Amino acid sequence: MQSDLSFLKSKSYSGTKTDEAEAYLNTHRIPDIILSLTQSLLVERPANPKQHMDKNLQLMRSIRARNQNQVLFTRENLQALFRFFDHVGRGYISMSQYDEAMKTIGALKFNPKPSGYGKLIVTYLRFASHPVLIVGLDHITMEVFVEEA
Repeated sequence: MQSDLSFLKSKSYSGTKTDEAEAYLNTHRIPDIILSLTQSLLVERPANPKQHMDKNLQLMRSIRARNQNQVLFTRENLQALFRFFDHVGRGYISMSQYDEAMKTIGALKFNPKPSGYGKLIVTYLRFASHPVLIVGLDHITMEVFVEEA
């Protein structure tokens, strides 16, 4: 998750100071934290946003202490994201879709070969009363995606 720090390039900041400020913010992942908190607020829309952000900051500290991904999405949020990537409703997504979905939620460390990776699937569908054979690899199901996230 890379945030836009272009506001630092405005006339009120000098070049070296701007670079130092940007480096400081990036070193401490401040733009990522703010973006994650903002996304969580927009998705959850809590009655008490300050309390919600405080809870999520505590959760982030706990996750960081355990050296895990900082994913602040509910199971339902992750399932909705999966359905977005599986827009046709096949029940699985490709490895490239899995990678993109993980990047979308800000997962920095995720299993590069989840269950379903490299798995050959043969599917028969009916299209205009004709059977269609679909053969492919890398079929990651919703359950696998949610578990990995």
